Amino acid sequence: VEQWKAQYVLWTTLDEKKIIKLSSASTKKGIEFEHDEAVIMITTYSMMGQGSSEETMRIMNYIRSVEWGLLVMDEVQVVPANMFRKVCTQVKSHCKLGLTATLVR
Repeated sequence: VEQWKAQYVLWTTLDEKKIIKLSSASTKKGIEFEHDEAVIMITTYSMMGQGSSEETMRIMNYIRSVEWGLLVMDEVQVVPANMFRKVCTQVKSHCKLGLTATLVR
């Protein structure tokens, strides 16, 4: 999560405050979303698959309610098929891109 944020900051002109990192640590602090501003959300598969805390559910409901332009999924080779399917079907986006450096699992 931190590496992706650093790369966005390095290679774009996007204000780093518009990049939201969603992890188990951030859900404990509570996250406020700027609904009317373009943001990048960076999270993990495990975070997408969880859902026990009230804060995590609130955030996941927000993610599901937005129609995203692009969903980029990194390290897709390590994700179980049911988790991959869950993320792909629950997150609305115009385009989905799965990244891997390991073509055979």
